Amino acid sequence: MSSWEPPWVSSDGETSRAIIGSLPGNLRQSGQRSARTSIERSRVSENPHLDAIDVQLVAALHEDGRASFRDIAQRLSVSEQTIARRYHRLTGSRLLRVTAMPDPFAQGLLPLILRVRTEGGTGRRAADQVAKRGDTPWVEMLAGSADLSFTTLTRPESDDNAQLLDALARTRGIRDTVACMTLRIFTGPASFTGDGPRLDPYEQRLVAELERDGRASYGDIAAAIGSTAATVRRRLEQLRGRQALQFRTEIDFALLGHPVETMMWLNVRPRALESLGTALSVDPRVRFCAATTGPYNLVLATHHRTPNDLYHMQTDTLGPLDDIQHVEITPTVRIIKRHGIHRHGHLLHPR
Repeated sequence: MSSWEPPWVSSDGETSRAIIGSLPGNLRQSGQRSARTSIERSRVSENPHLDAIDVQLVAALHEDGRASFRDIAQRLSVSEQTIARRYHRLTGSRLLRVTAMPDPFAQGLLPLILRVRTEGGTGRRAADQVAKRGDTPWVEMLAGSADLSFTTLTRPESDDNAQLLDALARTRGIRDTVACMTLRIFTGPASFTGDGPRLDPYEQRLVAELERDGRASYGDIAAAIGSTAATVRRRLEQLRGRQALQFRTEIDFALLGHPVETMMWLNVRPRALESLGTALSVDPRVRFCAATTGPYNLVLATHHRTPNDLYHMQTDTLGPLDDIQHVEITPTVRIIKRHGIHRHGHLLHPR
């Protein structure tokens, strides 16, 4: 088996050096110890679901959700049949899903991130009600100053926002809500900025199929949308080339040895928002990073091996940065829905 390890396990690979090297001066210096420590000390949790090859497969899919089994097998020095068998076992047991994440701005959508407080004992019921909506791809239960956080996709030219707030007001158990407009999504190989062209009707149908199965074959997609495999391949390459589409590999991070998940709400001086957002988005502990409106203008979703690793991210990475004026951390206690995929513990449910 190859000695290659995923970026959250190994600290001596090019990925880790690239992450540290990309940080601005003081963030690079202060974050070097914490990022290295987090990566070095992270190991796959002892569980009956994943072994070392499984974890390396997941890591390869995190880098490219549509990487071929052959390419992954060559990288890991195992057979293509082994990779295919492992992948189908993980997806068949509902532990793993690859899905597409299109640029919401290219769809004419405006993402909102909402923080919600609920009445005592009603948080799970309210979260389930919110998750039933088709426009809420991300729903999590939190501890701390907010009981629930979710993302919703609205159309600026419509009255979606007003309808959503009215619906929340009628949802039993919800006390109050704070909504923040997402201005830029930093996470991924490129930021989602809204500067590119809108998706055309063909691209929208193509994306819808990939949201259901990010690894669907060109032929299967073509059959579903009434096209040809060659056209599907060409149009998908165009979407990825102009960075209007990314792929996400969804799995419970606890299975990868990182059971501590949080939402971090940062108040950053505007002059540093772009540089910090760009740098933090490639930190191996950050799975989501976006600039928003509201009292917190940079929102992170993070995962950690232990509470001590989370502590070091605060003290060694964020603490020395003068441009961060305030940090609030709300631990994630339950994931209801992520990337449009419903969760029940480790198990993922179809879209």
